[in-house]
Amino acid sequence: MKASNNRMMQAALGAWCLLVMGTACKKDPAKQPDDLVIIVPKKTPVGEALDPAVNRMIGPQGGTVSSPDNTFRIIVPAGAVSSDTYFGVQTITNTNVAGKGRAFRLTPHGKQFAKPVTLEYVYTAFKDSLTFPISAGLSYQDAAGVWQMPGGGIVDTVTKTVKIQTSHFSDWALMERVSLNPVSASLGEGTKQTVKALLYNAVPNPCHCLDDLLQPLPPRGNPYPVGEPVPLPAKYIKGWKLTGPGNLNNTTGNVVEYQAPATITNNRSATIQLELNGPAQGKYLLLSTISLIGDSWIEMSLHGGAPVIFPATPCVRQGDQYFLANPEDEGGGYFAIKWVGGLGTHGFDLKNKTTWHYNTTATGYVSMYMPNPDGELLPSAGGITITKLGNGRVEGTFSVEQASYNNFKAVTTAKGKFSAKLVNG
Repeated sequence: MKASNNRMMQAALGAWCLLVMGTACKKDPAKQPDDLVIIVPKKTPVGEALDPAVNRMIGPQGGTVSSPDNTFRIIVPAGAVSSDTYFGVQTITNTNVAGKGRAFRLTPHGKQFAKPVTLEYVYTAFKDSLTFPISAGLSYQDAAGVWQMPGGGIVDTVTKTVKIQTSHFSDWALMERVSLNPVSASLGEGTKQTVKALLYNAVPNPCHCLDDLLQPLPPRGNPYPVGEPVPLPAKYIKGWKLTGPGNLNNTTGNVVEYQAPATITNNRSATIQLELNGPAQGKYLLLSTISLIGDSWIEMSLHGGAPVIFPATPCVRQGDQYFLANPEDEGGGYFAIKWVGGLGTHGFDLKNKTTWHYNTTATGYVSMYMPNPDGELLPSAGGITITKLGNGRVEGTFSVEQASYNNFKAVTTAKGKFSAKLVNG
């Protein structure tokens, strides 16, 4: 009966559209206000593989299989399968328009399990881009290319994990239903940035109202499609606030404009905060971080997470050798790159000529890896590309396709860009 009611409701909504009203529910449709939002589910391409799949045979007794970096884990309970079955997880690009971090392709694709399997996503690497965990959850891409949020997931902000149970596999990704766009940005002196409060899907209850928007999605027979984002309805906007340098303009609606200061002496940041009208006591906040760029900086994305920008010391040149680092471990760890030569791309090597490394208190990442246990050490694919060199400055990008850690045996990705003063050593 419940599934039948859901199908009838979807038919009434028509052609994959979710009608959501941004004011209080009213039983008489003729009396509904004009504050009506249409969220049209969006079809996106399937993600592209970023590394080989990890496969493990699991039998009726149950077991687990994890991605190479342990970001994603499949927990198979006893009795989920009746015979030995290969379970696999592969890191792919995230094509969910509301997605956070990387996505994962799970196999056996389409198989129905006798007992629900638990999926666990650890978002520690990009926790700064997940600013409103109450609206977060795991989603999967259906056969039509639309991302669906099943509801019923659990977000633990202490362990930085998101869990959900499912009886089938597909491509899965983490997402936020409500967020500011952009979540982070880097600006130079005197520049501007528009920040929007957006909604990516909603709860289609019988009166199509948004009263459940700021609460975790409940489980139900049919999932909640993800669509083209729409402005967050005005009823949820309580007030905007800026912490840090710069100015915030037009703070009465769901869109604001940030103005960076005319002079930036050092790399600094500003935080834009939107407080929402929530269903209970406490603060409901959406955040956007603006990094203010000085004259020397490095921007880096690790594990496919949101880019982080931090100061750089002047790049030191000794003959045709160059060395660039960050001061006092700013940016969460010690960063360093070096290369030999001028403009163009310089591939990583094992001769200590072109290298990248990033050391945190917990983990060290390097531009070399070991594809097989106890096998040969290889330089990472990618390299350092110099796009500008001269007049006292150097600029470029870097891409590390196999940034290894855990004694070269685990790999992830790192990429970024830099701009710094150039001095002679």
